[in-house]
Amino acid sequence: MKLKLDENLGRLVAELLRGRGHDVQTVPDERLCAAPDEDLIQVCRTERRCLVTLDLEFGNPFLFTPTEYAGIAVLRLPRRRSAGDLLETVETLMSARAKTLWESSGSFKKGESGCIKTRVLTEIKLLGR
Repeated sequence: MKLKLDENLGRLVAELLRGRGHDVQTVPDERLCAAPDEDLIQVCRTERRCLVTLDLEFGNPFLFTPTEYAGIAVLRLPRRRSAGDLLETVETLMSARAKTLWESSGSFKKGESGCIKTRVLTEIKLLGR
């Protein structure tokens, strides 16, 4: 899967995803830090990459129409998060079940680890915390 990780996700997440065989580019590596959201999403559209971010603005379908992009995964973490929460959320995103759903329909369904909005625009939220 072709992914672009936003600057708020860090190198550990990039390495985890690369280790699972994904084609990952990061906002910092491409010197796009602090770029306007519109510029970043346009780069993702041109490269046909799914943006993975913690930035909730990308979850607004009135600002970013889901069908116009290869995908937008907005990860939501608990307010009191531990170091492992981000990795657990990314694991949920990239789980075999989620990947199969993503590749077959361009959207996710409710998973065991959280709730995920359907359509190309996705939102993953860890529950119970």
